Amino acid sequence: AEADWCVVELDSVSGMTRETDYLRLTLQRYPRLPSAALWRAIELRKMCREAFPEPILDLGCGEGGFASMLFGDRPSVVGLDASLIELLQARPLPVYAAVAQGDATRLPFRSGAFGSVLCNCVLEHIPDDETALGETARVLRPGGRLVLTVPGPRFHEGLYTYKALKARGERHLAQVYLREVDQRLAHYHYRDAAEWRGLLANAGFDLVRLEPYMVEPALSLWDRMQNYLTQPVYSVLSHKKLAPIILLPERLRSWLLHHWLRKYYLMEGAESDLHGCWLIVAQRS
Repeated sequence: AEADWCVVELDSVSGMTRETDYLRLTLQRYPRLPSAALWRAIELRKMCREAFPEPILDLGCGEGGFASMLFGDRPSVVGLDASLIELLQARPLPVYAAVAQGDATRLPFRSGAFGSVLCNCVLEHIPDDETALGETARVLRPGGRLVLTVPGPRFHEGLYTYKALKARGERHLAQVYLREVDQRLAHYHYRDAAEWRGLLANAGFDLVRLEPYMVEPALSLWDRMQNYLTQPVYSVLSHKKLAPIILLPERLRSWLLHHWLRKYYLMEGAESDLHGCWLIVAQRS
């Protein structure tokens, strides 16, 4: 069933409903991080269609922005994160009934406490993701749902800088770049479909759906934006396309970014196309 928090708005002109524009929301929340805004908007557009029976555990909640945009202000979510700094930002948000500091491999909750678990781009950061999956199954009631996103085995292939270095014959530098990316993002895993089926079954889940997302053009653009944002300011300002946008007033900059990024936000690909990530839905056996 489609989630009732997948908000639809009434168009005042046509009288027809339209899907929430998550890209606009993420650009408002992350005005100086367009790469993060694009990534999160794509995930929100996928996840808003999923059912999340209550109570909900937001595993790896961070500062709480994602759950706030996904669920709104309904206080039915418990947030868990390892970072106290992030939790201090999440705690005042209306979406959370409570937040807790903890380790995903040793969850501080009783067995069967939750109806669903949201785990958005978390498990790739945990070396022992198998134990974390087992703990997730433990705290879900029978029939409870797990909805998670992770980078997939073709994530590296879609990165703009990796492709550019390979095209120039710089294969060694291309591999160095991938190692730097994994270190910067703290990625430990890029599992394929067969690996996920095995891990989920071993943890006590029945796989409902394993769906690729983040098509190559969007992933490539994300990588380009990430790299520009990590450069010194003078380097970014010297870029002919980015400098005028960065120097504009915030509202106009946000409008231009939305106009530019929208086609990537809405982009869908065939199953055979290169995708960088997995959306996985599973049910507790």
